[in-house]
Amino acid sequence: MIRNEVARGCAILGEEWAKTPECGGIDPIGKEAAADMVDRYYAAINARDYASAWTLWGPDGGPSGKTLQAFSDGYAHTRRVHVDIAKCRTSREAPGRST
Repeated sequence: MIRNEVARGCAILGEEWAKTPECGGIDPIGKEAAADMVDRYYAAINARDYASAWTLWGPDGGPSGKTLQAFSDGYAHTRRVHVDIAKCRTSREAPGRST
């Protein structure tokens, strides 16, 4: 939950995030921050902290379109989730692209 709040605060800072040591040198709207959010989401699911995972969708569950209860119920039979995040590439680094 605290990591979520720090990430949200760094994103709100705009360009000032770079001058804020608590942001850890990670651009809050960059690839690393996106990967970190995915990690936080699945860590919350594994911890059965569905409220923290649900809030990562945005206010009131955002585009998930679910109430917290419906979101939580959707994981009723889930034992564990796992995600592997590959190296993020730009479109210029995409396989098969010629320059």
